[in-house]
Amino acid sequence: MVMMMVMMISLRLPLHNKKHDVLLSIYAPTPQADPAEKDKFYTEQCCLTQKIPADDKIIILDDFSATAGKICEAWKGVLGKHGIGNCNN
Repeated sequence: MVMMMVMMISLRLPLHNKKHDVLLSIYAPTPQADPAEKDKFYTEQCCLTQKIPADDKIIILDDFSATAGKICEAWKGVLGKHGIGNCNN
């Protein structure tokens, strides 16, 4: 059995004019994790985001355990040209 650490932390920051930013720090299960654990994680993530007021801006800081690879053209503005390997699904 592989033990995994899954973490979700949220922080709601007040801005001017009664607006808010919500920071979500998310550490997702690895690809080797049990499928039931992955489903539970994404269900909890969905529930968390649905509780955020619609007027709030959401900023997600994540580690979704993904491999982006070297295909930086597919991720312009997000991924630099120094990725490792190939892009996964």
